[in-house]
Amino acid sequence: MRNSFKLGTDCLLVVLLILCFAMSLATAAVFTVTNTNDTFSFKSLRGAVIFANGIGGKNTIILGRAPQSLGSSQPQSWVFHLTTTGADDNKSKAGDLDITRGQLTIIGATSNVVIDATGLGDRVFQVFTNAKLTLENVTITGGTAPGNIYGSIKNGEPGGAIINSGTLVMTNCVIIKNSSGCGNIPLGKR
Repeated sequence: MRNSFKLGTDCLLVVLLILCFAMSLATAAVFTVTNTNDTFSFKSLRGAVIFANGIGGKNTIILGRAPQSLGSSQPQSWVFHLTTTGADDNKSKAGDLDITRGQLTIIGATSNVVIDATGLGDRVFQVFTNAKLTLENVTITGGTAPGNIYGSIKNGEPGGAIINSGTLVMTNCVIIKNSSGCGNIPLGKR
């Protein structure tokens, strides 16, 4: 009797472990982001990234909406501004958008979707080891890699738009007007 009870609880434990594993693989959320301001709401880009990092798995963020009428001659432009300053945060709460785990896909709903980090003082994305970021149909601009000061020379870090330690896939994207490194320009000359 005792052996059959142990066998039953062992089987139950195995079934529960399999279910937990399957549920962790099935985690997926789709966020449609139309709030172009830099907030912690999941309806903004920063908020959706923070939420996707929290749940892990395969998540998708759709930036903007496609035009409602087929007769529109010009699709609406969407500019998502990153304005919450503060470099060296690894949780997306300030500065760049950190992709810390899972597989995140960010898709522009039209061809006129821009992620603008002008004035942020940080790059746009940082992809961590064991994380995957897929970008489709977006323009990334205004990113600036944070710098380190060595004597009278400021040498910026690599990756003005994106620094990648994981996996990065880009389709139909434009990377423009981002900067990294400062070369040998004395601090007083910038």
